[in-house]
Amino acid sequence: MLLEQSTQSLIDYGKYFAYPQISLEPIRRRQDPELAQSIINLAKNKLAKTGTNKVTEPLFFVGSVDFMVKNDDDGKTFYVLESNGGNSRGFSAMPVKHWLQSYDSYAQSLHFAKSENPTVLIGHPNKDLLLYEKIFLAEYLVQKMKKKDPNAEAVHAANITGKRLKQGNLVIIGPYKDILSRLSIYKNNYVYFEGKKLDVLIGDGIARRKPEIVEHLLKNDLESLVVNDVFFLTDDKALTYMAVDEVAHLLANYSVEPIAFKRAQNDRELKKITTDILDEIPEVLIKPHGGSGGSGIDIISKKEQVQKKIESSKEHYEEKFGPTRNPFPYTVCQRVEATPIEWNDALHHYDIRVYVGRSKDRIVPLGALMRVSLEPFSGHFNKKSFVVNLSGYEGVDTDRGFGVHKDSLKLFNLEKSDFAKMFAAACTLSAYMNNNYSKLIKKALVDEKN
Repeated sequence: MLLEQSTQSLIDYGKYFAYPQISLEPIRRRQDPELAQSIINLAKNKLAKTGTNKVTEPLFFVGSVDFMVKNDDDGKTFYVLESNGGNSRGFSAMPVKHWLQSYDSYAQSLHFAKSENPTVLIGHPNKDLLLYEKIFLAEYLVQKMKKKDPNAEAVHAANITGKRLKQGNLVIIGPYKDILSRLSIYKNNYVYFEGKKLDVLIGDGIARRKPEIVEHLLKNDLESLVVNDVFFLTDDKALTYMAVDEVAHLLANYSVEPIAFKRAQNDRELKKITTDILDEIPEVLIKPHGGSGGSGIDIISKKEQVQKKIESSKEHYEEKFGPTRNPFPYTVCQRVEATPIEWNDALHHYDIRVYVGRSKDRIVPLGALMRVSLEPFSGHFNKKSFVVNLSGYEGVDTDRGFGVHKDSLKLFNLEKSDFAKMFAAACTLSAYMNNNYSKLIKKALVDEKN
């Protein structure tokens, strides 16, 4: 209750500081904590029998996996659309208990910090409409640190002083515009903030915006811990699909099937791959590297659309991330034959976002959020009838978000056992990427050279 009250206070006061916030309480109200917990327990029981959620490296701490569902006479089939890393948002859409568990998963990173008095940097998008999630994360980490040092505190990057930087047990928080230019990597392979060694960086949005950090992560020699180090896999849809392929024999136990995909390194490859695939299937999706909110994703059904759609995709990507961020490599993949639901007197597509987090040496399910497409499906596919992101169009559309509740299960024609399968699959996939990061990256780099 206290967390919910504090959230509302931040939202209310944000408008006075020209920093509007959007509450996910409408979705949280559509969650049944007891039902969600019972499904989590079902998934944990499945995972306890296989051990496929055990992690051996400190490379993944918290994230999410998105699924679509196909219903047919043989039952339900689940498809992984994408995975998301430490920059995931929307945890406040879950019941408060599970929201707090996501913070505990972030806090697991402190156990792997090599300093007794760690310094943590939390970055967030400029004008983040869900900034309060990061603020409460900073406070949560500080409370953990205070068990060792009563002087631990969180400080905004714009207000940090040289004197405070010399001390440890510090959480620095700020928008990318206030922190990126102040970061550097020293010869000891640590990231520094104005000369202060950083032990943990949250989230991976910081890393993807600093090419030097990416370079060290690919070489696997960065000493600062990034939540998550595996972000290069979650940023690149094709690499996520590659991981799904490699662990398909385990995911099959949860009715998950891989999807067909190709990876394009440049414009020429993207145009050729897309055109060639349209000879085999009626529609393809193109997805840029490191996108969010559905930016740059589009559906192509005709060869004469290819060039125009590619240019439009890159333009939308640049509008969101600026001209310096590279949308390549692109992923070209099949459109999943997902089964729509009837909502507001029309057919709509939807997906299920499953949140997962680290608990000691296991990846465990935290909860879920269902997202319904903005526009109805009329038999003709377009982006707004297929790409379901709540934040991909204007603001955050909470009306299209649903929690784990008996009414939602009925609406989406899903059973508790279906959710338990997706929860277990999400944990298995995330653990696999954690444990096999080096192998997957090497394979991706070889593919790029070829």
